[in-house]
Amino acid sequence: MTAPLHELRADLWRGDRTTRPAGFRRLGELRAAVDSIPRTVAPWRGNEGPRWRLTVSPGSVQLGTRDLGRLNRAENDAIERAMRDTGSMTLELSTPLPTRGQILGWSQKSRANMARTLTTLDYSPILGDDTTPAMVTLTVPGEWQSVAGTPDLLKRAVNRFREYYRNAYGQHMPGVWKMEFQRRGAPHLHILTTVPSVARPAPTRGRAGRKTGAAAEPLRFREWVAIAWANALDHQDPEQYAAGIRAGTRVDEDLTLRYGDAKRVAVYFAKHGAFAEKEYQNELPDAWRRAIERGESGGARYWGYWKLRSVREVVEMDAALIICIMSD
Repeated sequence: MTAPLHELRADLWRGDRTTRPAGFRRLGELRAAVDSIPRTVAPWRGNEGPRWRLTVSPGSVQLGTRDLGRLNRAENDAIERAMRDTGSMTLELSTPLPTRGQILGWSQKSRANMARTLTTLDYSPILGDDTTPAMVTLTVPGEWQSVAGTPDLLKRAVNRFREYYRNAYGQHMPGVWKMEFQRRGAPHLHILTTVPSVARPAPTRGRAGRKTGAAAEPLRFREWVAIAWANALDHQDPEQYAAGIRAGTRVDEDLTLRYGDAKRVAVYFAKHGAFAEKEYQNELPDAWRRAIERGESGGARYWGYWKLRSVREVVEMDAALIICIMSD
């Protein structure tokens, strides 16, 4: 067995952190490991039967089987039934995605789905050699219901904040985010992103149309975030607006070692709010729940990512090679 394949197993299946991070930080490392796996299975030629598949992502390895012949036969049978039962049939090129129901809570299944997805992402826009990772926290100090009292209000504020970022730095904001709630009900977001390399002035305030104090002066990223988020919330009470600038944000920079790869990012976000004494952080406030139940909002998403792509390298393998990898 070649060294890269052995390292792939040690790093991702056992999570051995004593030698190197438990995952791939660069796609070149991942693909070198995948390329080292012997190709011992002939291409599929329409036959039925399980085919073993190894799926490798930046922070995870999945082992499973898929019966392509059976899936193909099932699809053909469904088309034949439709043709028999329907006088006029339109052949759909793609199956419509199921409609997502209203999200009213954060379950163990949701946490597992988030962790599994986060291990597949390419974090090079955040964790690259020339980037400075940062954890940005956005919250709403003081009176929050008038500016973030429903999921839709918060979503609009976050979208304005992202638009300010795009206008200031000339690119979309990359990041992974998780939403939580304070005991008083106010929502806040944790966003793993990167610090832009240039300073920019603060954006113009939203509905009020007024510029903030030193808008023409370049700001450090943490200062820019504070003003941009307060402008995105656009609280019409001047005292609340000022409180938002003072205490509405936090920026922790240079977290390369703490979030060094996809697996560590997934573990960090999956552990957030997982302890019993902090479960309140995942409970929707009453104002949000009532808005959703009245149909005034489509629901609340607890996590997501921006401008990152999922990477999955799939290699078909035979059972003998799988036993070799597992027992080495």
